[in-house]
Amino acid sequence: MKMILILLCLMSVNVFAAGIYSDSSVYVVCDIPESEYKDYLRNGYFEMDSLHTEGFIHCAKPNQLDYVMNKYFKSDSYILFVSSKSLLGKELKYEGKDQSNLYPHLYRRFFKKDSIVEIKVTKNSEGRFIVPSDLKE
Repeated sequence: MKMILILLCLMSVNVFAAGIYSDSSVYVVCDIPESEYKDYLRNGYFEMDSLHTEGFIHCAKPNQLDYVMNKYFKSDSYILFVSSKSLLGKELKYEGKDQSNLYPHLYRRFFKKDSIVEIKVTKNSEGRFIVPSDLKE
């Protein structure tokens, strides 16, 4: 009986545990459409049009992903690049109108060395993106 209770407790902790990359004070997520992934691998970096038009690449904190993916992602499939403040350095700035919900902006190219992990996301049958479990709070 004790063994069953211990297993049930361990299972419940696992179900509700935050994802390994969910800490929005540490991790930053940048993205590209999957169709651009081969270019990234060949070049060793990516840069979005916004880097040339606005001066930065739009990124998100893990807790902003659900909103960002389902509002701004136009393609059906993307590659998410998990990085950290320390890897991106001083060219990463948090900006926005709402001081309680600032967005990370990267003022340079995103290089392979900046990536901790890459995660592919695709729209589900309802046409929505679901935040990967490793990034959920």
